[in-house]
Amino acid sequence: MREQQLTDELLNERLDAFLIARRTTREKVVSDVADAFGPPLLVVATGSVLQGFSNPQSDLDLNVVVDYSVTRLPLPSHRHGFLIDATYFDAIEVKAWVSRPSLTGEITRDQWRRYSTELKYCTRFRDSVVLSARDSWDGWISEFRKPGLVSRVTEWWRLESLRRWCAGRWLADVKPLLAAQRRFEAILATLESRAATRGQVYFGPKWLPEKLRVLNDHEGLEVLHAFQKAPVTEPEAREYNSRCEACLIQCSERPNERAVVQLWYLPGVRVRELDAGVLVSRWNLRAVELGPATPRIPDRHRPIWEGEFDTTPPADVLRLFISDMTWLSITTKPA
Repeated sequence: MREQQLTDELLNERLDAFLIARRTTREKVVSDVADAFGPPLLVVATGSVLQGFSNPQSDLDLNVVVDYSVTRLPLPSHRHGFLIDATYFDAIEVKAWVSRPSLTGEITRDQWRRYSTELKYCTRFRDSVVLSARDSWDGWISEFRKPGLVSRVTEWWRLESLRRWCAGRWLADVKPLLAAQRRFEAILATLESRAATRGQVYFGPKWLPEKLRVLNDHEGLEVLHAFQKAPVTEPEAREYNSRCEACLIQCSERPNERAVVQLWYLPGVRVRELDAGVLVSRWNLRAVELGPATPRIPDRHRPIWEGEFDTTPPADVLRLFISDMTWLSITTKPA
């Protein structure tokens, strides 16, 4: 199985081919960038076009760094007869991504989502073509191309696979169809991690088959095709879950450190005292009555339960998870 290296030459060839087919130029594309936030510090072309996954309907993604407080502001344009999807970034935020360490310790849902979003944009800066730059911002691209980013992407997908896998295990007896979906997502994340280790770090889930084809990963493609047909009945789901479990045991790479699962109350959850227990509700739309040992919410900065990957939480805590009152995160700790 070969690794793929996206060289500057290859990225430039793909961009120029895309622009020539649409009878436009780099200069015209740059002229379409808004200057409402001052002269851009950096404009790069990126996305599926440069990854080699484009089609005649593809848009061109632009990342624009400005010296202004914006929060990933999208400004699409059809001025040149095709979609240019420009996203504007605050320079301070972009610089912070480069030195961001991997997630450790207690990981909330917001932290997990924010970290994955940052990785997505980092990979797009990594595999990009500079269209314009000032104040030495063209040099920042080399920061995104350091090996550490590949390691961070690979590790995120590995942990995401374990997270989905764990959820599938806990749901299997009560909600086998949902468990099948979670285990399939675990397999997808495992394959994403596998592709990332070989150079395909691009965050774009719909492109997973293309990544595997580029890498000549026939084994990975066979695994993907074997589980793409989702079960529609509970008996089918139980059989599907068994096959997924066997595949995950065979294909997944466990972290060198201990994988630790955490459960957090989701937003909107309230815990009310009852005579013989507690009533846990979410947004006052649904509720589950549990025993007096049910975790309260003393500190939203701490999980309500934490345990090893291969363990199962107490019955009441598990019911909270099955009832969609909690969010499952996963982290690593020294063995």
